[in-house]
Amino acid sequence: MNFQLINNNIWNLPKLIHCHCESYIDKQWDFHLSTKFSRSLSNVYISAFKFQLNQIYQLFQYASHLKHLSIYIDSDENHEYKPISISTLIDLKIFNFYTSDTSKVITFLQNLPNLHRLNINLSCNLIDGYQWKQIIRYYLSKLKIFNLNMKKKFSIDQNIQERVDELINSFQSSFWINEHQWFVRCLTYDRTIFS
Repeated sequence: MNFQLINNNIWNLPKLIHCHCESYIDKQWDFHLSTKFSRSLSNVYISAFKFQLNQIYQLFQYASHLKHLSIYIDSDENHEYKPISISTLIDLKIFNFYTSDTSKVITFLQNLPNLHRLNINLSCNLIDGYQWKQIIRYYLSKLKIFNLNMKKKFSIDQNIQERVDELINSFQSSFWINEHQWFVRCLTYDRTIFS
């Protein structure tokens, strides 16, 4: 299947506002960016493809009016990317942000100044409540809805209960409980923390 041709044809539709591309098999393909510009596209839902971080920035160059984006990110490869501010985006859903480097997640989120809604699933790392508070307070000040799922598997020599307690405690400040009324819970199974 020629995904490049499909993307070019989709991006070339002059009145297209919503694009929903989903796969019904358990596989994500690498995304091939369009070489066409879309002036009308504002809502994109793509679960059939995985994006590298540099492709997301390129996506916004080709669809500069995007307000709502739902994607799968795989950024553990060493692709160099230059973060740019994405000021049009107000709603972001990341089905799975796969990276072992939390600084990539943080840098990406720091460039979304007008984000109102964030639904994020981190599949192999944990970011504690102290870090999330800093990200939200200083970079995502317009955020109103925050849905967070994280998981990380720990080695046998690590005290998993201690890690759970530390994680839960990091989300217990007045910022979480009183200001926003956002609450976190943790589950453990097979040396893995799920929050």
